[in-house]
Amino acid sequence: MYALMLVVTAKAPNVSMGRRQQRHRKPLQEPQYILVLDLGSTFLKCTIFHLKQSTLSHSSSTSTVAAPESVGISRTATPAKKTAPAEHVEIDPGLLFQHILKLIEDALTEHNISWEDVITIGITSQRNTFLVYDAATGRELTNLVSWKDRRGDVIAESWNRTWLSRVVRFAGTAMSGLINWNRAIIMSAIYFRSGHILPRLSWIRKNMPDVEAAISTGSAKIVSLDSWTVARLTNDFDFLTDYSCISSWGFFSPASMRWSRPMLWSFGIPRSILPKIQPTASHFGRISEKFFGSLKPITAVVADQQASAFGHYLFRPGQCKITLGTGAFITANSGGRLIFDNEANIYTLVGWKTGAAEPAVYLTETLVAGYAETLTECSQRGVNLRLGIVDNLDEIDELLCRFLSSEEEELAVEGNIGQALDVFICLACMIVAQIKVLSQRVDLNFPLRVDGGLSNSTVLLRILATLLGEFIERPEDRETTSSGAAWLAGIGAGLWTLSDMKAHESHYRAECETELQTFLIISIKTKTVDEVPPEMPVCRGVRIR
Repeated sequence: MYALMLVVTAKAPNVSMGRRQQRHRKPLQEPQYILVLDLGSTFLKCTIFHLKQSTLSHSSSTSTVAAPESVGISRTATPAKKTAPAEHVEIDPGLLFQHILKLIEDALTEHNISWEDVITIGITSQRNTFLVYDAATGRELTNLVSWKDRRGDVIAESWNRTWLSRVVRFAGTAMSGLINWNRAIIMSAIYFRSGHILPRLSWIRKNMPDVEAAISTGSAKIVSLDSWTVARLTNDFDFLTDYSCISSWGFFSPASMRWSRPMLWSFGIPRSILPKIQPTASHFGRISEKFFGSLKPITAVVADQQASAFGHYLFRPGQCKITLGTGAFITANSGGRLIFDNEANIYTLVGWKTGAAEPAVYLTETLVAGYAETLTECSQRGVNLRLGIVDNLDEIDELLCRFLSSEEEELAVEGNIGQALDVFICLACMIVAQIKVLSQRVDLNFPLRVDGGLSNSTVLLRILATLLGEFIERPEDRETTSSGAAWLAGIGAGLWTLSDMKAHESHYRAECETELQTFLIISIKTKTVDEVPPEMPVCRGVRIR
């Protein structure tokens, strides 16, 4: 079986589209690369994986986010200059597609790889970012509305307070307590959030008459970022998506594995305007030859968190990973169970489905409340957590030893290292508190696995491991989202099977760095974690053994 591993970051000068084929060397005798597009919230990435060696090229660029004053389309080459309300977060689809094409070109050019050397393509993207497309005119009626957009907040809150929603949740809770019926569990969990597509779509329909008219006539298409990208690359606007991407939309039922008819009927959404759903690892079409000279298949489409879980080999019930990025997500293999808890912000999504005859894998996920806000506050206060990532353990050890021998209530130290440590302890307590909540519903298997930008901090991981009293594994290949999409694309292309992947898990674990319990925790109050539940172990100081 082939092995996929990660490598370098590349950047290349911009080139015109018409010269793409001429800039690459002659192809190898047999194609041997998998290309992955990662359409994230902050960055766009293109990674090329070699089937036998390490990754040869990795090109990335910051995505351009347009913030117009209204939901109207901005077709300028640069973001709109006027300041929009804070809740408006949109992306210009035309400009985004130019970035995607350039990223592929950069990745190929950097290491002199021919497009003909590419076997297949995988796409992973942020969830719940969508646009409305008019099939009658062939144009986008809206920009891509980001999952960060807050215009649906008030609508979602009002829906959750209606008597109908309360009755449905109550009935579902009562039935699920008596019988183990998945549909009853889904009914008990009906709770709308602004991150779902439905509230934002409702706002757009109320404020954009042309969108409402197109939906009424049936010419509109509700298209997620992944589906739109596939359509643009293949020049086929039949709009395909996978189960992982649409399972968080708000009107898809993971119990029946199809669109929820009651939800569609309740909100007046015709089934015909939604994308077609197919397995995660399957054929989504071929990239048009007009872009790079020849047709190449897209054999995997997967949501970013689910791709990361696949890249972490979460194949067995209870296996769990934590993403420490701009937000903190805890994701666990639920073993086929549908688990929902609105109060604890716990929900179940489709992880992946590797074939029409293969069962779906379910992932239970929760968001760490307060984590993103803490990072935002750090940025506003000028606390540079990247210095914490440098992990000057000797300096931290000296600071903490002084702290432990004093009677002070807080660690008083000048410089960023003390501030970063203070934030890390606070973040770790938040994460552990939510892990304990999740562990009451899922029997978690340790060690936990981590990814995301802040997982680079050995200090943070050691604090986290100590608070948990468990081991934490950090893979050598930190790009688990891209590698997960690459593995799935290989399955879709017939290069290997899911059974091959499960057998490869031991190789993954051998490459992980394991964080031990290297801290001695002193349980004393600290102002930074006053809101942590009293049963949580709270750090005033730690000492590296």
